[in-house]
Amino acid sequence: MDNNFGIIKNNGYTEFVNLYSKENPILESNDNCFIIFNNINDYHRPLIANGIIISDKFSDGMSKEYYVKIISILEAPIIINEFVYNKQFFVYPLINDNVFLASKKLTIINQNFDFNKNLFKINSFFIRNTEEKIINLRNEYITIIKSDILKQLKDIDNI
Repeated sequence: MDNNFGIIKNNGYTEFVNLYSKENPILESNDNCFIIFNNINDYHRPLIANGIIISDKFSDGMSKEYYVKIISILEAPIIINEFVYNKQFFVYPLINDNVFLASKKLTIINQNFDFNKNLFKINSFFIRNTEEKIINLRNEYITIIKSDILKQLKDIDNI
C-alpha cells in the first residue's frame, strides 16, 4: 500500500487521509497536477485527468481542497463517452482567470462543455504531482472501493 495516505473506518464510512511527504508534496495554486474525479453516480469508476490548480485552501489541519481546471482527461475515448459525456458533475464556474463561484453547480457534461470555464473541487487525497503517482493511487483506491462494494453485496445477501 502507498504510504502517502491513510484510511479511517468509522461506522461503515471510509475516510481517506492524505499524508504529505517529500514524495507527495503539498501542491499550490498554479501547479500542474493529476487528479482522480468521477461523475456523481459512478463513484466506482474513478477517472484521471491532468489539470492546473487555480485555487487551494486547507479545509482542516491536514486536508487541503483544490479547485482544478482540467486540461485533459487521460482516459480512452470509450471511457470518456461512457463515464463523462451526458453525466452529471459538480463544478464551480469561473468568472475570470482565478475568481470562481463559491457554490457548486450540478452540470451535465457534453462534447461542447468548456473545461476552461469550470473548476472541479478535489480533496487532497485525490491529487498528485505526476501521472505515475495518480495511476498508482487510483489502483489502490479501486481495491478499496471494490472491497467496500463486495461487503455491501454480502450484506444484501444476508437479508
